[in-house]
Amino acid sequence: MTVCDDCFREFLHPIFHKLMDKNNQFFERYGRHVRWDWDDVAATLTFSDPVLPTVRIDVTVVGSTEIQTIKHIQSGIWRRFVNSVRKMDTINSPQHF
Repeated sequence: MTVCDDCFREFLHPIFHKLMDKNNQFFERYGRHVRWDWDDVAATLTFSDPVLPTVRIDVTVVGSTEIQTIKHIQSGIWRRFVNSVRKMDTINSPQHF
């Protein structure tokens, strides 16, 4: 860890809390879908709920042109990302609410 890492954490922490507050305000105003599903083949994220309208969005995963990053992606980071999203989907499924 470097001094810059600590500075970045100090910079990011209050911003992250502001984002959390904005999310909570949004949920209070519009509601919160009980489920979301990631389709890595279609690159869509779908929010569903028995009461709220279903929302499906197209997703673009932003990458990098750096050689080291490309090597990491090829070595399995992408696979781990997709698996972690699937795990989050399981956690966010209706039976967990």
